[in-house]
Amino acid sequence: MPTRRNPHSKELSRNQLKARRRHQIAKHKPWLKSTGPVSFPGKKIVSQNALKHGLRSTRWFSEEEQRSFTTLMRRLRRQGLI
Repeated sequence: MPTRRNPHSKELSRNQLKARRRHQIAKHKPWLKSTGPVSFPGKKIVSQNALKHGLRSTRWFSEEEQRSFTTLMRRLRRQGLI
């Protein structure tokens, strides 16, 4: 059985739908309700959101590991590999 449309309902255009969504977002302001993480473990997790690979991060290495990594990076640069 085919679906029946209400003859009095108006189909909205794509631009009208976008405008309606923009209005609803501006009205409810969801960016003001977002507080981010509150607990220390949550903050620690979120602080790594932008981390891609961590190879150049000093946070993950001990001093000895950092020195050996720096030496490795220098050698690779000299050889033109990075």
